[in-house]
Amino acid sequence: MRKVVVELYGPELVERTERGFARHLRSFEILSLLRYDRNEFAGISRITPKDPRTKPEDFFRGDPVPTQVQLLRQEGGSSIVLLKRYPRGRRPGPPGPLLFGEEMLKPGTGYLLSPLRYHDGKLTFTFAGNPRQLRDILGQARARGLRYRILSLKEAEFAVSLLDHLTKKQAEVLRVAYELGFYDVPRRITSEQLGRGLGMRAATVVEHLRKSEKRILDAILQP
Repeated sequence: MRKVVVELYGPELVERTERGFARHLRSFEILSLLRYDRNEFAGISRITPKDPRTKPEDFFRGDPVPTQVQLLRQEGGSSIVLLKRYPRGRRPGPPGPLLFGEEMLKPGTGYLLSPLRYHDGKLTFTFAGNPRQLRDILGQARARGLRYRILSLKEAEFAVSLLDHLTKKQAEVLRVAYELGFYDVPRRITSEQLGRGLGMRAATVVEHLRKSEKRILDAILQP
């Protein structure tokens, strides 16, 4: 399996994104990809608007893809949000701005990895797949008149991680907590805020974190 980092650019991409919610954005970044399939996209994202008075939920008003936006915290002129989009509930309308549409959601097309970033009319994303899947995804870009450059291409390496000792939910909660500053000193987000973003009670968040910490410490310290 290979991993490629691709940058899309050019007037075709700008015109395409300006038809969707990206017309309000200075930049958009997916920090942590929680789910990406034909039923739902979910991720922790950083949104920076062109107009600082614009609220995160306002970006998606009128968008044909049903979307939920939950503010986790403000960070300067940006908002850190939990973003959920539901492609199967799509209403008639222009194509979405990110990537190439539902082709990326079909089984056997490879894997989208975070981070993903849109800034100043350029979209940078990381994709993992076999050579045929890489050719297909770049072919989709060409078929839509999108220009691209390959920033990196190498064999994908997936080292054994301490996170492998955790359940899927524990790893998700721990990763989001870390990325949003729960372990910073001082903390940048509370367990209550994490709970709201993850759709669970603060006590449940803390329980997941403590169990995660215990399993990781066991893996490190036990002889």
